[in-house]
Amino acid sequence: MLIKVLLLTGELEELVVDVGQPWELVVRACCETLDIDFPEEFWMYILNGGSTVSRTSLTPVGETVSERAHLVSTYVLKRRLFLTSPDISDAQRSSWMYNQCVSMIREGLLLFLKKDDAILAAAMQCRITHGPYNANTKIPSQTILSCLPLRYRKKKMIGKVEKAYRKLWNNQEENLKMRFVNFCVNLPTYGIVWFPVTMKDPTNPRKRTSTQCGIGEAGIYLLNKNCSDMNLEYPLEQLKRWAPSKNNILLDLGDYASEYVDLETPYPTDMSEYLNLLVETLVKRRDSINSKTKSARK
Repeated sequence: MLIKVLLLTGELEELVVDVGQPWELVVRACCETLDIDFPEEFWMYILNGGSTVSRTSLTPVGETVSERAHLVSTYVLKRRLFLTSPDISDAQRSSWMYNQCVSMIREGLLLFLKKDDAILAAAMQCRITHGPYNANTKIPSQTILSCLPLRYRKKKMIGKVEKAYRKLWNNQEENLKMRFVNFCVNLPTYGIVWFPVTMKDPTNPRKRTSTQCGIGEAGIYLLNKNCSDMNLEYPLEQLKRWAPSKNNILLDLGDYASEYVDLETPYPTDMSEYLNLLVETLVKRRDSINSKTKSARK
């Protein structure tokens, strides 16, 4: 059967798939088309109506292609792990990485701790999409706001983005795409998937406080109250077990904590599944490296 897949380049591609075929093979085929060397960090998602991609509009596919797969209007190839630094050595790669970073900003998956960084990122998007600044061509306010992370989408930011946009008049588009990708990748929050949580206030155990919890290769991060800095609160090697329930997820840190860490969140299952995927992938990579090392010694 034929299915349509939205690739990282923003293009739709038709693929022939068989009922019962593992989705993993379909993902690998798409990654080969894009010359991606780490397909395990990608997966296929179903876009639930409309054309806007966001955390709530995407549903991951199952393990195998079903008989009803052709009824889905659009599948989306999307990165689900961030363990490998992106290769932007050519224009094509920098272009699809640019699309990915823009998507992450608009979905709220890439956090900006500093306002100036958010302004520069929005200005670069305006320059790449609309060309050099032209005082006679006004970009709609909503378009400018859509380039900003959700936290900074305020009317008072429009003038600041336009000011930064004017300074980028002499940058070439392709060079600016590479610069934009490098800028995003070098943010301390890149590669960390964030979830809203409520937890005990460390300064007052009787009080609960709301913050953002990030899961990355090194472990679990928490933002400070002003969302201006983050701390590696629970290193991954300390995490022994985790258990999601209806409205929260419990973290067992073994001997590193006297009690379970209780995080209330709208996404307990998503957090648990992401931790499972992250740990499983890291273990597989470690085992693969160890196996290659042993073979080389023989």
